[in-house]
Amino acid sequence: MFENINYYFRKTPLVGGLFDCTVKDHIYAFSELLLTLFFSFSPIIAAVVVDHYSKVDVSIYKSFFSNISTGELFLYSTSILAPIFYSVLDERGEKRKFPNKRSALFIYGGLMFVSAIVFALKRANVALDNVDVLRDSTYFFLASICLLYLVIVYNNSRTRKNPAERMQDEENDFTKRYSNHRGEK
Repeated sequence: MFENINYYFRKTPLVGGLFDCTVKDHIYAFSELLLTLFFSFSPIIAAVVVDHYSKVDVSIYKSFFSNISTGELFLYSTSILAPIFYSVLDERGEKRKFPNKRSALFIYGGLMFVSAIVFALKRANVALDNVDVLRDSTYFFLASICLLYLVIVYNNSRTRKNPAERMQDEENDFTKRYSNHRGEK
């Protein structure tokens, strides 16, 4: 009975592949995600600091929300999701297949498309409710972060070897094929 439950959880879109990931994969993914978010958010952090110190009586909280209230998080969602397609579609080398690839691409593409459309509408000054835009962009951004985390975890579990080991294996494989081609053993 437990094997059947495990089987069905493994078939769950997006999260089913987590059963094949180690704790180490999650730790590396979390640290990579934090580093990515810190550097990608640096323009907004800088704008908040400049706003806070250049304007009188502007709190950091108010400055932060004024910097993301016009749909910028939709732009961040799109930029987070775009490189994911490469990671999902990459099947070269010793990588295992990406789990639930079709459903993942459908969800990533849908979120990216909607994010791009809403951001473009906002930039074109189409009348959209700012409260809805901020709320929805926050949800999309949080979903994008979760999806990026999943992709990083899956990529860590798909390539267990570090880059130096992979390069050494490629060199050994090349040497072996070259020797076979030359008739040497």
